[in-house]
Amino acid sequence: MKNKFIKQILLVISLMFICSTFAQKVKIPKSYSNIKYKNGVLGIVNGKEFYPEEISNPLYTYSKFAQAEITGTTTGIVINFKDENISGHLDYGLIKTENIKYPLPIFFKRNTPVVKGKAKIKLVKLSGKYDFIGWEKT
Repeated sequence: MKNKFIKQILLVISLMFICSTFAQKVKIPKSYSNIKYKNGVLGIVNGKEFYPEEISNPLYTYSKFAQAEITGTTTGIVINFKDENISGHLDYGLIKTENIKYPLPIFFKRNTPVVKGKAKIKLVKLSGKYDFIGWEKT
């Protein structure tokens, strides 16, 4: 019982040490002489002016793409990124993974538009001579 308690205490202390290690400020190389901390805030110094780091909310993030909903249709798939502000074009293709040393994607010659956070990919376009992985047969 006493050993279990000591192990738990040591675990808590080691976790506190690890967390405090990661919470330290980033060490800035001396070659970046205009990047400094002022009152704990990272920023750029230009003469006597200090410009603090701006923390923004980027439009495109990994989590938005990783958490997208993918729904099958009769002709392909629909990808919903759950954010109507996302727009642009989506390139897509197939990856051969069997009997190949270095599997890499081979993109289709065309892309599909992303409108209001949704993209429709017609997989039937990747049939026939473009089906090098045999998805039509499986």
